[in-house]
Amino acid sequence: RRITLLRAARAVPSALGAMKAADVMLLVIPADGGMDALGEAQVDAVCLQGVSHVVGVLTGVDQLPEKRRAAVRREWAASLSARFPSSHKFFSLDLDPTCSHLLRHLAAATPKQLTWREQRPYVLAHSYRLSLDEEPVAAEGSGERGGLLEVCGFVRGQPLSADRLVHIAGLGALPLDLVEILPVSSRRGCLP
Repeated sequence: RRITLLRAARAVPSALGAMKAADVMLLVIPADGGMDALGEAQVDAVCLQGVSHVVGVLTGVDQLPEKRRAAVRREWAASLSARFPSSHKFFSLDLDPTCSHLLRHLAAATPKQLTWREQRPYVLAHSYRLSLDEEPVAAEGSGERGGLLEVCGFVRGQPLSADRLVHIAGLGALPLDLVEILPVSSRRGCLP
């Protein structure tokens, strides 16, 4: 089973975009201070959007005083359970330093299906290439240059169709020229 880790930028829109295509949210929590306000906002937004499975990983517990370790583990496990009551799992890296239990859980996890995700396609982009035209687009009169955006990645949800418009954040709804399914052997590098 393939596991792809995606680290979203520290911004709420990035976290929401990443979770549209992800099966599991791996929430890494530092034991010494917890999450800052931005981290809390990201987790709250993802919670409101909906997520199929959450895995909490507590790091740095071994640097805490011995008497405090069990209490910190219980505290974060309860916090995760309160936010995501139906689909969560909690790991502490001081108890599993090689992450073997965590990796086994990620490989065997069967996330529940989210209704909103099954209604439209989402692309988890692996790589992209933008080729801009030399001349401005005269038809629109805006003076902006047109171009070609090639995206290589994984489609989640419904199949992606070249007959439908695709929404690209910050650009709007755009038509597709071509959708290709690459053979498995050429997916590694995707775009040269």
